[in-house]
Amino acid sequence: MSKKILFVSSSIQFYENFLYETIHQLNHSNQISIITNIDNQSYNFDDVDLRNINFSRSFNPLKDLITSFQLASHIKTLKPDIIISSSPKGGLVVTLVNLFFQLPRIHILSGILWSDKKYSLLNRIAKIIDFITFKFSKLIYLDSQSQIDFLLRYNIPKVRLSLIANGSMKGVNLNKFEYNKTDIQIKKKRYNLSDQTLILLFLGRISPEKGIETYLSSIIELFNEGYDIKGLIVGRDEKNILKKYRKKNLDFHQYFQYFEYTDQPEFFLQLADIVLIPSSREGFCQVAIEASACEVPVVGFNVIGLTDSIKQNESGFLVPYNDIGRFKEKIKLLLEDSNLRRQMGKKGREFVKYNYSQEEIIKKFTYQLREDLKKLCK
Repeated sequence: MSKKILFVSSSIQFYENFLYETIHQLNHSNQISIITNIDNQSYNFDDVDLRNINFSRSFNPLKDLITSFQLASHIKTLKPDIIISSSPKGGLVVTLVNLFFQLPRIHILSGILWSDKKYSLLNRIAKIIDFITFKFSKLIYLDSQSQIDFLLRYNIPKVRLSLIANGSMKGVNLNKFEYNKTDIQIKKKRYNLSDQTLILLFLGRISPEKGIETYLSSIIELFNEGYDIKGLIVGRDEKNILKKYRKKNLDFHQYFQYFEYTDQPEFFLQLADIVLIPSSREGFCQVAIEASACEVPVVGFNVIGLTDSIKQNESGFLVPYNDIGRFKEKIKLLLEDSNLRRQMGKKGREFVKYNYSQEEIIKKFTYQLREDLKKLCK
């Protein structure tokens, strides 16, 4: 039987990046509505009922109260059978509003902010928000087993925690993300790189929790030790971290090239020799499995989310969190051994092919949602 499903998140990009295919699969046999912030945003959900609410990303009691009333008005009009929330702010606002409507509710959690002990005040707020959301959700979907293991240590009922498919929300398109070194010299020449220069890629949002400072310092130190390398940075500089860094370091272009945005991440992954992911936390690291699909080895820290997406000593290396010495050691090992890079690259693709084929993940996740909808929407 067709269900009215309401998705709520503070960001349309979450749906675009991770749930696009799954939502379209569900839309064939259900009535889907999405409430999110779509002001000045591009999106592809032309055949889905999309409604705008300008969620405040920061804690703003007045704005959040207004947002709650707006959401309540939409729920009253739409009369959904179930709400599926995501993002900390989306989860909190849905919790407040749903105290009145008492609808079945699933919350999707990707990334536990308070698992990172470096940001104490922010952690406390995030932890309170998450625990409130957990208490008033029938199910909590998580995109990595390591997140589930972490939450179990805080006595979150196991029956409420559900792993999404194999741990990835969308898997990897193996036809798009593949090994391709054709015309690599031409591609390198386009960016004024010599054939011998090895590319160390940072791909993703530029922020402290993604480890951008560790990445920058590691590249500079390795370059100054005599390695023929170039740091390639691709991602949005949301907090102007890179902008400030470039002002202070006028020799930035000696070590790095920066691209603010790409809709072809596979191009940069295929150009890379090693992908570096020095994050302090992840939900599930999509970049890691996309790199592995392109047969590029990955080096990261042994933190939540990366332990699921990097197969230790096969698709890449995981080192203890914030152990910069070990981090650089593993990078050097790969820089000095092209056979090891190829060996790890091939094993990485097999790991992704077996576990994270997009076709299989979308099929599993859609089935999982449909079965849970049957149980919760009786």
